[in-house]
Amino acid sequence: MTQLSKELKLAQQKNQLMNMLSSLRIWIKILSSALVIVFGWLKLHGVSLIALTSSPVANFLLMITMIIYFFSWVFGALWDAHDQALVYLTSPNKGRLPIMAIGLMIIITVVFGILCWINSYRDFAMVLGAFWLINLIAWLFLVSNISKKAFDLSSNILKANEDTIELVSLNIVRDYIEGKWQWWRFMLGGLLILCINVLANTTAPSLIKETTSALSEEFIMVFSIFLFVTVVESWIWLARVKRRVSLNLLTTLRNKYDLNLKQ
Repeated sequence: MTQLSKELKLAQQKNQLMNMLSSLRIWIKILSSALVIVFGWLKLHGVSLIALTSSPVANFLLMITMIIYFFSWVFGALWDAHDQALVYLTSPNKGRLPIMAIGLMIIITVVFGILCWINSYRDFAMVLGAFWLINLIAWLFLVSNISKKAFDLSSNILKANEDTIELVSLNIVRDYIEGKWQWWRFMLGGLLILCINVLANTTAPSLIKETTSALSEEFIMVFSIFLFVTVVESWIWLARVKRRVSLNLLTTLRNKYDLNLKQ
């Protein structure tokens, strides 16, 4: 294969990749917009949303928590797609977004909507556990069916071209997507959800209230949900910021010093 043929093939593969990531962004925007529209319609028709508690303080905290969780998911997914587009050179499945991936995104959106509609702590705790499990399944699918193949194919091309800087960038994103820290985060999130279920199904909130009379049982329950969202989303956003800073630094160094190190 001539050099020109290789370049044309690489350009075609990159174009397929961009088409797949573009489809991903479109689906994220469609589903998030649909959720907002449905919530707006329900609100206009008098349906209570995020109504687990009658306490004004606890209700405000819960509403802020769910809004943070929603926007963290939407903008986080868009951030991830953007950085993957920067480092991938090719994509599996000829640039087509797998039906399973679309199905998982729809399921995640629907379950999140159910979380905002439920009016029982016990039901909320159970559905939150299901939501977290679905997210774990979605991540495992992403790693095994999309990202691993894209990383391996891109890595082989970069190694053949001896482009170490781009290979380092690729590995930074790979560590974010496939790193062991993801397992630790899912395990910690699962542990926190277990605690939320204990609070929702036992007299633990009453016992806690006895030691801290200033806090209501409702606030204790809502605070446990707030703690879960704050911990798991702060962790992943710190990883995202670290990834973005590292990629920007490598890009700046390469542009400034025209780096093209050999392995």
